[in-house]
Amino acid sequence: KINYALLFFDGLWSYFPYADFLFTDFYERPDGNLKRWDEINAAGRQRIFAVAGNDAHANVGLSLQEQTGKKILDLKLDPYARSFRVVRNHVLLEKGWPLDAESLLSALRRGHSYIAFDLFGDAGGFRFTADNGADSRVMGDEISLGAAGTVRLSARAPVKCRMLFFRDGQAVQEVKDSAVAELTVERGGVYRVEVYLDQLGSLLDGKPWIISNPIFVR
Repeated sequence: KINYALLFFDGLWSYFPYADFLFTDFYERPDGNLKRWDEINAAGRQRIFAVAGNDAHANVGLSLQEQTGKKILDLKLDPYARSFRVVRNHVLLEKGWPLDAESLLSALRRGHSYIAFDLFGDAGGFRFTADNGADSRVMGDEISLGAAGTVRLSARAPVKCRMLFFRDGQAVQEVKDSAVAELTVERGGVYRVEVYLDQLGSLLDGKPWIISNPIFVR
């Protein structure tokens, strides 16, 4: 949710020292959408995967020009280079697959992707996987409880952070100040991970950096 008037004046005040953090005041965790998403997946009738959309316009700023049209000042608070980093879809392609439209769409349809607010840190390299001793899977996949009746879930982030594991929409484990987190589960369910950059302080308090797609444990 963005108040463009507030963004403009806040941007003039903090643009040069903290340009990339202009959007933090207007970014909120989408609680209602995440709750509904978890409910639909937990019901088991269909699988829904998350895809982010970036509302980039590059139309907030200050421009001054002479009558001749010569620009005296042209300050963009939300240039495309910055706006397109606000939120991104990171897509996982299988080894050997070509990087083309068909492979990207196939991966998105299968939930082999995650959402990241890269303006606050490059989330490339994040992984959320599952292993039952005989098989391993990634985000979007289904896996059965192994011979021992367990599945080990693993999350890896590019930097130390706080990671929350969710089962059917309920937080079941929290790991702080680590780039690696694991959870061994003995119950089926829809599991996903949210990642937080607490080291950025109140700027991102309660606002996720990464939202994974789920793994379905049966």
